[in-house]
Amino acid sequence: MKVLDFLVCDDIRAEVGNKFSVMGCYTEGMQIQSVAPWPIPIRFCVFFRFQLDQDDAAPESVALTIAQNGVFLSTSVNPAIILDRTRPITFISGPLQFLLPAPGELIFSFECKVRDRSVLGESLAFPVQLATPPTGAQAFGAVQ
Repeated sequence: MKVLDFLVCDDIRAEVGNKFSVMGCYTEGMQIQSVAPWPIPIRFCVFFRFQLDQDDAAPESVALTIAQNGVFLSTSVNPAIILDRTRPITFISGPLQFLLPAPGELIFSFECKVRDRSVLGESLAFPVQLATPPTGAQAFGAVQ
């Protein structure tokens, strides 16, 4: 299996003509601006595309599990409908909502299954950091 695309974003919407609109993409991790005590509620969507290798078994489902420091946070399972092995497989999670225990690295683990048996897998790290709030003139958009 080869990962083609992995996006974490605020929302994904299905469009007419086999298109998707992806809003609020996080490119280098997520910056959380919160003064609330941890854990804090978090919500996002995941867009993941992969290509099967020629000798890979065709999965019946694709599961996404999200963990932080070995602690399970969320999961999403979608059926894998494969009409053409030569085309990429797309996995789109609906909004995932959970309590984030603390800043740190989230591990996104994708697992392809055939009859509840794991046949392929990939894990990707995604940093979540606490953003430093702007101060003074920066808070009002002044350039220094």
